[in-house]
Amino acid sequence: MQKQEHLVYLKDTYKVSHAWACSVLSVSRTSKYYQKKMPAKDAQIKTMIEQVIGCSRKGRNKVICLVKKKYPHISGSKIRRVYELEGFSLYRRLKRRVKDQPANPIVVPLVANEEWAMDFMSDTLENGRTFRTLNVIDHFNRACKGITIAHSLPSGRVIYNL
Repeated sequence: MQKQEHLVYLKDTYKVSHAWACSVLSVSRTSKYYQKKMPAKDAQIKTMIEQVIGCSRKGRNKVICLVKKKYPHISGSKIRRVYELEGFSLYRRLKRRVKDQPANPIVVPLVANEEWAMDFMSDTLENGRTFRTLNVIDHFNRACKGITIAHSLPSGRVIYNL
């Protein structure tokens, strides 16, 4: 179909003959006169699809199964081709948007030292020994209140540092 559009464009804009435009685009000159034979065959399949669909919404796979059940001699590929060409395809339903507002929004404190956050991190040294860090951060201004680094951080030490 695209070559035919290019052919028409060449003939209209440059006022050249049909034969010359066809030779430039490597298109057969007889393609201008060719009439597809498919619409005659497709009319029967189209009526079969319309009978099956009726006035309800049915997708392609369901329509193919129903038509094949009623008319077993017709292949699924023909049904699919006619279904798509004749515009029986359903539009895709849009997904519902997820609300941007969380159920429990985080409340930012209004003054310093009202709320702190603590976090443990761990890493491994080159010799294989692990160490942990306790980080305490103020939520109001994101200031670091303290970092404690040790190979072992028992609960008594964590409470002491807080």
